[in-house]
Amino acid sequence: MAYSSIIFLFYFLPATVSLYFLAPRFLKNPILLLASLVFYAWGDVRYIPLLLTSIFINYLCGFFLQHRTALVNKAVLAIGITFNVSLLCAFKYTNFLAETINPLLVLLGLQPFADTSIALPMGISFFTFHNITYLVDVYRSDAAAKKNFLSVALYIALFPKLIAGPIIPFRDIQCALRKRIHSMELFVKGCKLFIVGLSLKVIIADILANPVNAIYSISAEHLSPSLAWAASIFYTFQIYFDFWGYSTMAIGLGYMFGFTIPQNFNSPYVSGSITEFWRRWHITLTSWFRNYLYIPLGGNRKGRFKEYRNLIIVFFLCGLWHGASWMFILWGLYHGTFIIIERLFFKNVLNRIPPVIRTLWTFIIINIGWVLFRSVEIETCKQMLEAMLLFENSGQRNYLLSQYLGNDVLIAFLLAVVFSIPIKYYGNFFKKHLPFFVIKTPVKGYGWYSFFAENAPYVILLLLIAMNLSAKTYKPFIYFQF
Repeated sequence: MAYSSIIFLFYFLPATVSLYFLAPRFLKNPILLLASLVFYAWGDVRYIPLLLTSIFINYLCGFFLQHRTALVNKAVLAIGITFNVSLLCAFKYTNFLAETINPLLVLLGLQPFADTSIALPMGISFFTFHNITYLVDVYRSDAAAKKNFLSVALYIALFPKLIAGPIIPFRDIQCALRKRIHSMELFVKGCKLFIVGLSLKVIIADILANPVNAIYSISAEHLSPSLAWAASIFYTFQIYFDFWGYSTMAIGLGYMFGFTIPQNFNSPYVSGSITEFWRRWHITLTSWFRNYLYIPLGGNRKGRFKEYRNLIIVFFLCGLWHGASWMFILWGLYHGTFIIIERLFFKNVLNRIPPVIRTLWTFIIINIGWVLFRSVEIETCKQMLEAMLLFENSGQRNYLLSQYLGNDVLIAFLLAVVFSIPIKYYGNFFKKHLPFFVIKTPVKGYGWYSFFAENAPYVILLLLIAMNLSAKTYKPFIYFQF
């Protein structure tokens, strides 16, 4: 079940909200957990036992991590992490491993592995990281293990973050699992954020997905440089607004139910370096890799060689975490290589050039990287990069860029560019050059006029989204596949 589906918007969410707020306090967590399990089961009910088993094993490990000797705690932590990583590898990487090793086995005259055809459980990458986070936070005494199984289950299975994050450290949410504040102000704030996120997904990302999918399906002999660059740039904005929209909706849902879910994006496309990009893009994932992998490996404290080794390990695993494919691994190593180059010498070069040029350079590097991420196969990636960077063109112009630039695509692209730039830049511009354009918030005390002025835009957006969803084909969130 996706946030942008009719079932979620007009059936699941209203029913969950109604039951949650009508219930007494001691039933709120059970209702929210039950709703989360229904939400997950709607995608594939077969994996509910897997999710519950995973939660129970981690609950037991967390219980045995407290008040034991250091040696026992290390053993329990190792068992818990091994269980979680093994579960992830078994379901996500078995097929990939077989496909990678089989050619070598055939070459050696050995029997290749049979096709396992293991289906990927939804959100396994995210709930696995939450499981590990829970164990490590308890082991480090950053948080206390929960004696109540319900609290651990709700932390891991909470539906606003279950399928695609954001990744929340257990220490940051443990108090809210026991007691949290509910208010009309927070609920309305959550509704507004949810509508804004849904707008980013439906009005921008889904529309840009149409030309991207169409161009990526074009055969190599018809792929021109203009088409390749258009597909690359459109996808750069599509994936951002798709995942930013999802994260904003998750934050909004969190406010509705009294949880504070951390920010996941901070205008990544205005970054002046790849290092800065990773401080702004998928912030919770970057923080997870830094706190739970990079720093435990030694970070940058044990010499330059080990620092760069750790960076390569982190970005290799970051790429592999995104998907069981060499294209994702190459994408991770691509970014890791640029970060190492920046740390070696290029950061000083970037600091000497104008900010606009620095940002443009970084955007181009990011844009090329997304070709690796989007391409299903190496051959597709090769064709796109040849068209983009070598400007190779067969001369056959059966497919023109204008075929993919409808009014809806151009408007979505313009909105994407505008909203990729931090709003404070526009505010400063308007205050300086167009002071009459600044719209002031209605003064409190005007009653229904004030309420309408503040909330009407969100109601209009919701109506437009509903009409859009009913008229067009549903497009799942990109990060649901991870």
